Amino acid sequence: MSALSDRANNIDWSKFKTAYGDASSVPQHLSVLESGSQQEQLKAAHELWCGLCHQHSFISSAAEPALPILLSLINDVPEKVQVEIMDILLGFSVCSLSDDESFHKNIRVNLKGNVALFTTLKSHNNEVVASFANDVLECLV
Repeated sequence: MSALSDRANNIDWSKFKTAYGDASSVPQHLSVLESGSQQEQLKAAHELWCGLCHQHSFISSAAEPALPILLSLINDVPEKVQVEIMDILLGFSVCSLSDDESFHKNIRVNLKGNVALFTTLKSHNNEVVASFANDVLECLV
């Protein structure tokens, strides 16, 4: 088991929710992002997008512990998967503008702490990754 999988498995996901309720599937999806086939990674990313930042309309509490793991994976996955992770991160940045929940503020602070990463990704060869990075940065100002 990798350090990332250990990290995800050491989180008490029962304390968090996704758009669909229980967050117990989140660590499995995060693990697949790290070590699955590209097809499996894309499916896992889609499940995380649906559950953590549902249609960019709201973020669930499980987004908070998932965020550092997603950030740590962004440079280690294939480009198609990077696009999907960046879409999730854009959802986090858009939906964390609200102070409805304390985890919104924590997510926003974490995103702002990674401005250098997003600034680097603005120059990514993949136009979609670069565009998402630019959009995230615009949401953070």
